[in-house]
Amino acid sequence: MAKCISTDSLQIKGRYYLTARDKRTGLIVARVESGNLVTTVGKNHLCNFLLGISGWNVGEQYQAIGTGTTAPAIGDVKLVTEFARIAITSMPSTGTNQATFSTFFTAAQSTVFIKEVGLFGKSATGAADSGIILSRALLSYDNSAGLNDLTLTYVLTFT
Repeated sequence: MAKCISTDSLQIKGRYYLTARDKRTGLIVARVESGNLVTTVGKNHLCNFLLGISGWNVGEQYQAIGTGTTAPAIGDVKLVTEFARIAITSMPSTGTNQATFSTFFTAAQSTVFIKEVGLFGKSATGAADSGIILSRALLSYDNSAGLNDLTLTYVLTFT
């Protein structure tokens, strides 16, 4: 039976990018970016997915925003305080060593002071705290007035 073995020969790094657009004009009003932490359960999810292990054949499906401020830890299994979760709206194929996931949050879906973000897969649904969290990051953007539509993009790079 195949199994995952961790080595230093493959590096997995991710970065989140949040773009805020005025909901009336569509003009970009802010861009925020943050590095992230790929969790242990996230690495195991990727490994099991690549091995084709039964039940692990679903990739990343949702991104979520939250208000938790606790620093990300390798053992995280969810966001600290999830506020909203939306299905990924775009996964463009770039033909590079990167996987890109973008999710569009309307202003009404993101009326919160965002402090944390995460990417979820496997058994993830639209329900908070469901599925396997691949990555988590602290990212600060105040949309509590609900003036801006947001696009959250996660770029995972393999080196």
